[in-house]
Amino acid sequence: MADFTFPQLALSDFCKDNVAARLYPPTAPSQCFPVSVAGDGNCLYRAASVLVSGRESDHVSLRRSVAKELEANVDFYASECVRRAQEAKANGSSPLHTTSLLSQLLGNDANDVFSHEMRQGKTVDQAFLAGATRQSQLSHKPGVWSGVLEIMAVATMVGRPVSMIYPPTFTLACRPLMETTYKPRGQPNSNEEPLTMMWSSTSLQQRCPQPNHFVPIVKSCKSTEEGNLDKADNSANRKWPKKRTRCSLPDSPPPASKQKIAQRNIASFFTSKSAFTPKLSPRKSGSSVSQYKTESSSSMMPTKETLSSLSSETPSLPACELKSAELTTSSAARQLPYIK
Repeated sequence: MADFTFPQLALSDFCKDNVAARLYPPTAPSQCFPVSVAGDGNCLYRAASVLVSGRESDHVSLRRSVAKELEANVDFYASECVRRAQEAKANGSSPLHTTSLLSQLLGNDANDVFSHEMRQGKTVDQAFLAGATRQSQLSHKPGVWSGVLEIMAVATMVGRPVSMIYPPTFTLACRPLMETTYKPRGQPNSNEEPLTMMWSSTSLQQRCPQPNHFVPIVKSCKSTEEGNLDKADNSANRKWPKKRTRCSLPDSPPPASKQKIAQRNIASFFTSKSAFTPKLSPRKSGSSVSQYKTESSSSMMPTKETLSSLSSETPSLPACELKSAELTTSSAARQLPYIK
């Protein structure tokens, strides 16, 4: 057993986890509430750190010690998981096969190793030991998924049993292994008061919430009830103010004077739209195709007389509007080619 000890501090300044509170089963211990901890992949060690020392900052040292304990005694923890899975299958408490039940106790990488060993014809004990060995090699990395193997190692490191609560919202087939009490290695008859933690989820927005988070369970007292019990330290339930964007603001209509000017310019432009109608003549005998295309394109272009007539037909406007119309006509004359 590694020589890891927590500093004994009083538990204080708790924030209630709203998601875990909604998942808290009615059969669980009463007068208790789940405490919110950061869900950064280290939540198991943060939860254990809060229960023993009253703060989350010891989770780094605890993870390091748990990884060493798991690597040194992986045979014990793997055989204990196999024994529990076989008992659950034998007494009918779980409808899953032993291999399916054991696969729920490993992370993705370790589960791939376990499945590969089973396909190679290895026994359940040998295959699960290979998967547990792979998980113990990854357990020292911050943010890596933790499960039942790490929970048993945590009980050994803190020297106290760890009691887990598994909400009925999750898969009930795994409940025999998830909701139980894990005692320290070498202390099967330990009678000390257990640390209570709960399988939870980071969000309830999903149709079927998954157990991907751990929270500590503490007994409520007068100080916490009057203090931070009702505080929600859960960003998923927090209603953030909506940002005001240009798209969300109503479009303001332009002034009436600009609308009238635009309508007059459009009306004056389309008064002589017949001048822009393409005049296609039938192809003459003996003329080439290129000559016919040149003549057709020439007939579609406005002439000097057309542009002058267009400007003469413009209705009388005020001085400011007339200047705008002249600029529009002159720009059109520069852009459109004409026939001399």
